[in-house]
Amino acid sequence: TPLWLVSQCHHYSIDPRQIILEVTETSSLENPEQVLEYLTQLRIKGFSLSIDDFGVGYSSLTQLARLPFSEMKVDKSFVMTAPQSQESRKIVEAIVGLAHTLGLSVTAEGVEDAWTLGMLGDIGCDAAQGFFITRPMAGSAALQWAQSRPQRDRQLGQSSGSA
Repeated sequence: TPLWLVSQCHHYSIDPRQIILEVTETSSLENPEQVLEYLTQLRIKGFSLSIDDFGVGYSSLTQLARLPFSEMKVDKSFVMTAPQSQESRKIVEAIVGLAHTLGLSVTAEGVEDAWTLGMLGDIGCDAAQGFFITRPMAGSAALQWAQSRPQRDRQLGQSSGSA
């Protein structure tokens, strides 16, 4: 429950504003009233909320308008095929535009090459995830990795990727 999560943050001295909770599109369909209540409580407490894998599930525009998301994550199936598919590039660009129109930030999943990272920067995507940026790593290694990178390199579109 939201109260449990808030208590854990307090116990471990973590500011909820430093946490982004990812919610899959389908998880918010199971009990929509309770999901809306929980997500609203979490946003009020300072947590950011990301709708994960956008574009491959239910993708209801009503859901985007109703639920208090702060970020949208573009599913890797569109991002990874963008270098070969004009349709995928158009879909990614449309999702980025929709998210920004709704006041949401956008993270693209599945970035595996410099061309894709550059394309995402060109269309205004806010952040990127994928093997081109870095492989998955343990929390302590991730902290060291992030601290070793100059702030300027954390911006999308830089040659060394995005955090």
